[in-house]
Amino acid sequence: MFGQPEWSLRHEAIKYIYTKRMKEGTFVREHVLDMMMHFNITEVNGGAIDEANQVSFILESLSKSFIPFQTNVSLNKIEFNLIILLNELQRFQNIIKGKGKEVEANFATIKGKFKRGSSSRSKVGPSKPNRKIKKRERGRLPSRPRVRRLQKKVNVTTVVKMSTG
Repeated sequence: MFGQPEWSLRHEAIKYIYTKRMKEGTFVREHVLDMMMHFNITEVNGGAIDEANQVSFILESLSKSFIPFQTNVSLNKIEFNLIILLNELQRFQNIIKGKGKEVEANFATIKGKFKRGSSSRSKVGPSKPNRKIKKRERGRLPSRPRVRRLQKKVNVTTVVKMSTG
């Protein structure tokens, strides 16, 4: 590092930033800190990358599991600084890891046996009394209150003048 000219070090750091991709399963903290280190090497050797571009480089280098995060940032036009981006990425990664564990823990048990041909009223379990089930019509929007056009129906008669002659 000390024997190379600064343009060579800057070139290597920028090349690393452009080509670096996060591998699936690695910690996002390690990846972001590695990218930040290379941003620093670039800056020390005369290259200037502003913070907005640093954030976009990090977002582009993330693995495929971060596509929902990237989409959310893009669609909602969220602007991050590096510290907030790192915290949000770690939070997102923890949510993703937590989902996998939760799915494995979720299961259902049935207390009573279901009879063949039974209806929902004969099944065992908690229910709400007198619950009305509304039938949904296909192809129509939900009903909205309609405004009355006329308060009363009015019979309109036309008078025809007939000439006799």
